Amino acid sequence: MPRNGIWYFRMVINGKDRWKTTRTKDFDEAVKVRDFYLHETEKLAIEADKRKFKFLNLDRAIELRHLLKDTLDDNEKDAIVDQILDDGEDIAIKEEALAVFKGFEESNPLTRYLHDEYVKTALGHLTPLAPFKDKWLDTFQNKKTMLDYRRAFDVLTKQFQYAEDLDFQKAKTWLRKVQDQESVTPQTVKKWVSAYKNLWEFLQLEEKSPWKDQKLKANKENPRLCWKLSEVLFLLDEAKKKSNSKTWLFHLINIAAHTGARIAAIADMKDYKEDWNAIHFPAKKKEEMDRVVACHPNIKASVIWWMNKENYRPLNSKQMSRGFGNFKRGLGIKSEQLVFHSFRHTVIKYLKNIGCPVAMNAGIVGHKNKTFTTAVYGLGPMQAKATEKWIEQIDYNKEDWQEIDDRRQIDLDLEASVLEGQEGTT
Repeated sequence: MPRNGIWYFRMVINGKDRWKTTRTKDFDEAVKVRDFYLHETEKLAIEADKRKFKFLNLDRAIELRHLLKDTLDDNEKDAIVDQILDDGEDIAIKEEALAVFKGFEESNPLTRYLHDEYVKTALGHLTPLAPFKDKWLDTFQNKKTMLDYRRAFDVLTKQFQYAEDLDFQKAKTWLRKVQDQESVTPQTVKKWVSAYKNLWEFLQLEEKSPWKDQKLKANKENPRLCWKLSEVLFLLDEAKKKSNSKTWLFHLINIAAHTGARIAAIADMKDYKEDWNAIHFPAKKKEEMDRVVACHPNIKASVIWWMNKENYRPLNSKQMSRGFGNFKRGLGIKSEQLVFHSFRHTVIKYLKNIGCPVAMNAGIVGHKNKTFTTAVYGLGPMQAKATEKWIEQIDYNKEDWQEIDDRRQIDLDLEASVLEGQEGTT
């Protein structure tokens, strides 16, 4: 029907007549627009029916699925299977698609979906993921975990509709690609793998989980770098200029640059032992034991300030990490390879350059294995004294590192055999 020369057509939406404009005066073009709208509306209706099917029939299918799995008697199993097939036939009848259910020519695009989705789900051959989303997420009380796992679920179901779509190799290939596709860090992907393991347990599919033993490769294209000595001095100078509310930033950087301690270890520093001139750091990450290291003369004031926790409460290590990230980006340092953890690599590199043995190096910065210094000297003044010789040599006013290789990530090879080979070395 034309209005002012523009063609309109009538559609029934939610049981009511609606007039839609084709935005054209040309009749043939108007017909094309109308047919396109009708086709798209039909597709949307089919998708809506699919979603409706999932939620109306899921509980019943899952109930029979669990009953079938838990039943040991063969006769009872046969009865449950018969019930599942009868339910599938009832669904097909309701959709006026019994002929297709029996194997004849398909006439209803929903029929194959309805039959396969319900029967295979109930028999345990198919596990649609989307309908389980809310029930699974409801099992988490921690809000942050729930939000992280929600995103993990949404990312997974962009590509995979059923749990059975995935095997170990497909999951491995997908994990290699998803980091770039979603622009996330390797740590985030690792967290997602934990979420997927939990999801498969929730679905009672842990025996077939494709997430077991998935080894995520480190991001070799974006390794952490060491800070240049001049960059450390620059960061310290700029941090000094911050207002009183950010005083903690200078002390945090100062301690990290002279100990190589992780940010969590600094945040939870246990004690400054003045008699020993030593700092007591707690074990963090996968470290097995606390450690005591000598206090560099340049950081004594920072350590004493830091021990008064009222100075920086209520900040925790994550807030400090974000604060440092904002600080360095504000200075124009955009590289993702230069982060707070780079201070740890810088200290390791510095100690290595001045000839510090690998076991002593590990004893100073902390390591997941029981370090040589703790094993030999124990957690006390002797350990502090043993580290003093090396820590006091750290001096950021010396000539800067020039070669790019001097900035690359340093990995300490601290297997038990290496540590044993270093015994007796100080």
